[in-house]
This record gives sequence, structure tokens and C-alpha cells, in this order.
Amino acid sequence: MGKRKQAPDHAVVVQTYAELRQLVQAFAEGHHELMTLVGSAGVGKSETVTRTLQAIRGASGWTMLKGKHTPLDLYARLYQSRSKPIVLDDLDGLLSDRNNTALLKCVCDTKPVKRVEWGSYHRAFNGRDGHLPKSFESISRVCILANDFHTLNANISAVQDRGVLILFQPD
Repeated sequence: MGKRKQAPDHAVVVQTYAELRQLVQAFAEGHHELMTLVGSAGVGKSETVTRTLQAIRGASGWTMLKGKHTPLDLYARLYQSRSKPIVLDDLDGLLSDRNNTALLKCVCDTKPVKRVEWGSYHRAFNGRDGHLPKSFESISRVCILANDFHTLNANISAVQDRGVLILFQPD
């Protein structure tokens, strides 16, 4: 068992899978606008969240975003999921672009209705081919999954303080 890192003062430390499932269930049922779940790689964060959300919301009642996304692709996915809970898993690829970080800050607001905007003249927003609005309102609640809260960049770390921060340290 590795050495445990000091948790921020506002973190809820969870040591059992039953406790974790209970908190994820509360998110799935709409009790948290923003929840950040941090735990070592391989402890089952993604699996627990996936199983719990599928059991409560069904396969299409929520969205998981992971991996690498261009800012335009992220904007489109946030727009498509504007009325569903969103899980952001493996954020390293998403956070590698500051434009993605700016979009995530919008959707991670803890207001019940968030405003997400894109200031661009890209063809995806204009003319006959345009299918995206330049701004939209989202009621998505967001769950962020991360392996280490120290590796999240300063912008997302500031967002974490707005919601519930769970440090999962199973025995």
C-alpha cells in the first residue's frame, strides 16, 4: 500500500466502495452540480461511476467524455449533452488545450443553468452547414474523474472548490 497524499481541507475522504457508490448515486440523482472524484489509477473510479449512472439513468441518460478532443469537438459534445449529466474521465488530453479548459470552466459552473459560448466564425456556426449555436444553456451536472488532484491544472483546480471533492482511498 502506497503512501497517501494530504487531502485538501474541503475533501470528503471515502474508503469503501459502498460509500463511493452512495455518493455517485447522489450525483446521478441530481444532488450535486459538480463532483470531483480523485483516486489512484486502477481503483475502479470509472467502473463504479459507469455502473452506477447506467443503473440509474440508463445507457443514454448521461455522457462520458475522455481522451483527446479539439475545442470544437468538445463544444459540440457539450452542446449535444446539455441536458444530461456529463462525466469527464482522464482529463489530461482535454486539459492540454487552454480553449478546452475555458469550455470546461463554463460547464463546471455550479449554477443550475450554465451558459457556454464559442466566439468563432467557424463554418460549424454559420451558413447552410452551420449546426451549432454560438452559445447555449446547459443544465448538465458534471463529474470529474482524476488520478491525482495535484496534476489538474490551476484553472480546473479552482473549479473543484465549487463542488464536492471526493478523495477515494480504498483500503
